[in-house]
Amino acid sequence: RPHPAGWSRCLPSEARTKGAGEWNHYRVTCLDGTISLEVNGGKVSGGYDINPRKGYICLEAEGSPADFRNLLVKELPSSNSPLAEVANDAVGFTTLFNGLDLEGWRSDGGETDAWTVKGGRIVHDGSAGNLWTTESYGDMVLMVDWRWAGPSQGRRMRPIIGADGVRTGEEVEIEE
Repeated sequence: RPHPAGWSRCLPSEARTKGAGEWNHYRVTCLDGTISLEVNGGKVSGGYDINPRKGYICLEAEGSPADFRNLLVKELPSSNSPLAEVANDAVGFTTLFNGLDLEGWRSDGGETDAWTVKGGRIVHDGSAGNLWTTESYGDMVLMVDWRWAGPSQGRRMRPIIGADGVRTGEEVEIEE
């Protein structure tokens, strides 16, 4: 779905993210210049003619505290390969997060305290800054579970963040 402002980004076809305190499962598949995003088991967006086809992976929290866990990546063969290969869950994947520290990751803006490791999870405190892998990846599938974290205070307004990671400007009331 094209962006109404004409931007070079795709809007999600449906809202599939879960509420605060629940884990969301993302599966990002990048292959030969085509990218698709599945959120909690359903394809919601994608793009084509993606260039460059190899690069870093960035995690973004859009100003809200977020936890990340079970980050896995599997480099895929070119689709021109005579062998059909399917990425099933974690079989053949490379773990990007060791559960102990941020080895293999870097912050882009010097916000060294914004990203931490707690209880085997990558935690973002909601302040500025992105987290990037130190390695570059080409055609790949990225699987990640994430959730909003924070104090349980009954019902509260949370921003709607699209599958492309961009805050839509709308908010939804969530029971925490």
